Amino acid sequence: MRSSISSFEVARLVVLVAGPTALIALVLVGAAELWWRADPCVAADDIEGVVVEEQLVRARAAPPADVLILGDSSALMDVDPKYLGELLNARVESLATVAFVGPTGWARMLELYATVHRAPTILLLVHGIALNIEESTYVRRGLERWTLVDEPPRLQTPQGARRQIWCELLAPALGVPLPGRYGVSYGTAKALRARVREHGSLVDPNPPPPAVETPYRYEISSAFSARLPRLAEVVHKAAPERALLVLTPLPSDHSDAETQRSRLEAARTVSTALGLDYLDVKPTMNPVDHATVTHLTAKGRQRYTEHLAAALRP
Repeated sequence: MRSSISSFEVARLVVLVAGPTALIALVLVGAAELWWRADPCVAADDIEGVVVEEQLVRARAAPPADVLILGDSSALMDVDPKYLGELLNARVESLATVAFVGPTGWARMLELYATVHRAPTILLLVHGIALNIEESTYVRRGLERWTLVDEPPRLQTPQGARRQIWCELLAPALGVPLPGRYGVSYGTAKALRARVREHGSLVDPNPPPPAVETPYRYEISSAFSARLPRLAEVVHKAAPERALLVLTPLPSDHSDAETQRSRLEAARTVSTALGLDYLDVKPTMNPVDHATVTHLTAKGRQRYTEHLAAALRP
């Protein structure tokens, strides 16, 4: 039988052992923790928010590139821009973000970049899951909106002051790590920002998941389709010599004949709507090359980058 102890008894014990000052400190620490958890700062502990903010900065300041990568987090994590540049003997920059900014957000990245530079080749790399995001998800996640304003929305809300205190003062001072394996691999949000700023890409630190045969079906939501004309308009204005759509790979245990049929159908629909050519690069990779269904491991990333380079060569 387990015994329990009430919070009142804990407080009484603290006063008896360490005095009232320690109790006050304990209460303050607990209150601060509850305050943060009730209203976490996106920039401090949300990896997607860090990526979007930093890529918006890079879109305005990135150097000229021969190849510009746009797209979701699979574009961010499945392609090594530096290695791709070495393989192609070309300058490669990545402004890839996440699926939840959608075509509107990818268009914004290109629009900002195109005010300064022209990229001869534009690569849009997208995972199948990004094609099927619903309107409610775009609205709820709010990341699409982030790309369309000059100030991050977190500083424009009624909670902005609290978020700013945590983001700009407390979290950096305390060295609060990112959640999960990202915290182990990258450390703090500040360190992650520096990594994105330097490379425009990241590596998913998760290990390969257990193999599970779950055939995937490519579908395109009406919300995604409705956002394609804006991206098509911006690509047209950017006037690249080549503009290509690539659907990033699935684990091979998630693919069957119907998967490949629906993949080609989705690719044709999206590439036609955007006025892009479809480049069919390695539809699947070995499950051991995947950190998640949508992201590759470091070794898988290297292999996929080599496949992409081979497909891009004349």
